[in-house]
Amino acid sequence: MRKRAGWTVLLVALALGAGDGCDCGGTVSEGGDGSPCDGQFFDAGGVDAALGDAAGADLARADVAAADLALADCAPDAHGDASGQGDGSGAGDGAGDGGAGRDASVQDRAGSDAAASDAAQADSGGADAGPPEPLLCGERAWKRAVPGSGTAMMAYGARGYLFAADGHSWAIVENETAVTRSIPLPGGVTAMRDVTAEIAASGRPLVFFWDGAQRYAAFFDGAAFVGLLALGQATAAHADAAERVYAITANGLTQFALGTAPIVRGALPYDGPDWGVGPDGTVYQLYETTRPSTIHPGDTANDLRLAHLSPGSLTWEGDALVASNEGWGFDNARMAIAADGSFHVVYNLSMHGYYFRSVDGETWEEEVYSDSITPAVLIDPAQSSGYYDPTEVKGGTRLVAAQDYDHVSVTRQYAGGSMSGADQYFIRRCPPFVGYNETWPAERLAFSGLAFDDGAVAVNEHGLASILTPYGVRQDMATPALAPVLPTVGGQGCSGDCAAPLPACADPGQVRGPLAHGVDVEVYGSYDIGPLMAMDDRAFVFVEGSEMWMWTADGAAITRQMPVGLAGCERFCAQRSAAGRTALVCEQGNEVALWPFDGDTLGSRSVLPCSSAVSGCDVRLAADGHAWVYTGGNFHEQELGGFANRGGGPASPWYWDVDAQGTVILLASGDAVLDEVLVTWKLQAGAGGWSKAGVLSEDEVAAADAAIEGGLAFGAQLGTMAPDGSIHLFSDAHCVDSGGFHNKTQVHLRSRDGESWEIETLPDIDTLTGGLLTWRDVAFWAADYERVRLVVMSSPAPTSDGWNWYFPDRRLDVVARCRGADDQPSFTRLASAPLPGWTTRGFAGFSPWGIATLLTSAGLTQIR
Repeated sequence: MRKRAGWTVLLVALALGAGDGCDCGGTVSEGGDGSPCDGQFFDAGGVDAALGDAAGADLARADVAAADLALADCAPDAHGDASGQGDGSGAGDGAGDGGAGRDASVQDRAGSDAAASDAAQADSGGADAGPPEPLLCGERAWKRAVPGSGTAMMAYGARGYLFAADGHSWAIVENETAVTRSIPLPGGVTAMRDVTAEIAASGRPLVFFWDGAQRYAAFFDGAAFVGLLALGQATAAHADAAERVYAITANGLTQFALGTAPIVRGALPYDGPDWGVGPDGTVYQLYETTRPSTIHPGDTANDLRLAHLSPGSLTWEGDALVASNEGWGFDNARMAIAADGSFHVVYNLSMHGYYFRSVDGETWEEEVYSDSITPAVLIDPAQSSGYYDPTEVKGGTRLVAAQDYDHVSVTRQYAGGSMSGADQYFIRRCPPFVGYNETWPAERLAFSGLAFDDGAVAVNEHGLASILTPYGVRQDMATPALAPVLPTVGGQGCSGDCAAPLPACADPGQVRGPLAHGVDVEVYGSYDIGPLMAMDDRAFVFVEGSEMWMWTADGAAITRQMPVGLAGCERFCAQRSAAGRTALVCEQGNEVALWPFDGDTLGSRSVLPCSSAVSGCDVRLAADGHAWVYTGGNFHEQELGGFANRGGGPASPWYWDVDAQGTVILLASGDAVLDEVLVTWKLQAGAGGWSKAGVLSEDEVAAADAAIEGGLAFGAQLGTMAPDGSIHLFSDAHCVDSGGFHNKTQVHLRSRDGESWEIETLPDIDTLTGGLLTWRDVAFWAADYERVRLVVMSSPAPTSDGWNWYFPDRRLDVVARCRGADDQPSFTRLASAPLPGWTTRGFAGFSPWGIATLLTSAGLTQIR
């Protein structure tokens, strides 16, 4: 890492980075004494590398909650911490906050009482719709996987619901699209963790989950969770058709119902492999016994039996024989009870999967649902490291789901081991049956194969599956769909100059999120930009390795297919110019391609004179849509038929942009002999050469330079240019360790036109980061000369054992220029978001409206 030894050395170093684009050059270096604060931590990304947006012409703007979620106020209006624990984190009451000049009907759809009217989760077929018609064997097809991450799945109607590990958000998947938003938690519940879900006999899902120190159960009606029951330390739960819940608690089998005291029914009589509840409330237990063999005297045989506990009774009855074998046992025995009261039992024996069904629990019919030659149709591949026949059905039973006596499915999962792939198999009791044993058709999907991973699998009331694979959520959906497609995300938004007047410094920011996402941020290295861009009230995240993107607004997000023209794109980059135009850039085949993008549609494709989309390729669109590119040390201007090389310019740029008049503005190191710290160069539209427009001199910065420990310096990212042509630069506030770790003073340099400069000192940076050490600025936004924001990365102080430095988790802080108590401009922290781990990747970007979007491994968060 470097210390400032003088302006000449500093400016030569800064000339390596060209500010605002996709040029992702960066490094981590150390100074003379090896201190972690002795210099600058350069990271991937250019200043506004996360700018822009892409929705595609077919992504019409609508409201994810089917209400008017127009941006209430572009000014900060509520407080919260992006971890989800603060006031604005999604725990609101749904009453909304009307903004001046905006639609006062805006509602916070993360509020606890808003879920009932949330049309993004409209009733998709539950108890009120009557008995569901089984569709398992009808016309059906697996949908394309939608990238996502989570720990549990629920399926209802045409939708799959993927619960995030944090218990606060979920992704609602339908028709190859996902909406990610806050879970409509029932009153009194703060999170849904360790979720299991099944279709109850009533026809709607029973959800069993942890919150705090106890378990709860609730039913989902397509819009809200209802019938919440506290179950203490229960370990499992099922429900009857009247939606009475039966759970295994510390007191044994206990019956719960709204408005009544729990009824303890006693302990289960056997150490059985499974248990369930019939529609009338009869409790059944599947258990195994050993007896002398009648076929091979002297040997033992095994029986699989079914006992039951009638409603209102404490006495277990019955001893119905389900299956027998000669001492082999019943591996992975599982039971399902359908809404019509029929029984369905499966178990594995050697390479065979056995299935038994019964109308009454007394008389049983036997089938072989899979055997060693049952073929599995490939849906998506799983990698294998040795010889392995992926069509061979293997693994343990994960889920048995039955709709009625004739309609049932079995999901099996096989972790594989070091010599084979990780697979899961969805097996339906539907013709055509296969082979001598007439086994059921099987379909093979990839599986994560992680140790102790149960997989996220759910089957809806119609027998159609939603399964999480390494590729995302796949749905086995009937045709036509059972419910309308999901709405899109975003309100009407702001028009024209949306940024609010300079707010009071006491005003906090409004936080939306965090939302779970399916992006692996760890795949981005030190020289990559993040997969993030922002426009209006939306932020877009590119899901690398797929042809889908995720975009978020108003506390919800959608994952769906990108416009067709972007097929085959890799390593996306979005860059916005001061002229207000956004360029979407990617590597497509052997070319680096560009599309102008207006937030809804893509313009015409152009091939750029760049070798990489994310390194050394800075793009700016002029107001008329033609592009300027800086690459390989030269400027290139787009003309009919290609790009013309306009030469290297007067100096290597620190930062450059194109304003609304088509003028190219370049900031560069000045002439040290002339005591020039910074020079502004301009190339007027149509002009034949550059003109020297302004100078920042040594004398002008002398006072600020003397007041800053180590002198005035800049980081890898400098600042930004506003639509009104004003330029905003921030000095580096990186920590120092002389006399103990602390942050340097930071200054804001601003100019209306690049010709003269004003310098203002920020408050003690400790007040902006909560006392944490500042490592670098990662994103900037300016609406005009007065209104400016930035994102700062900080952390607690590192520690050393004398040999090595150890670094704690980092954090991203959103800081805004504001009006202080004395009515003078100052700066305040709007909100923070955790960035777990020291090496974990995290990205930030601002929309033109000043809404900050933070993408980290902890979630996707928006702050305004």
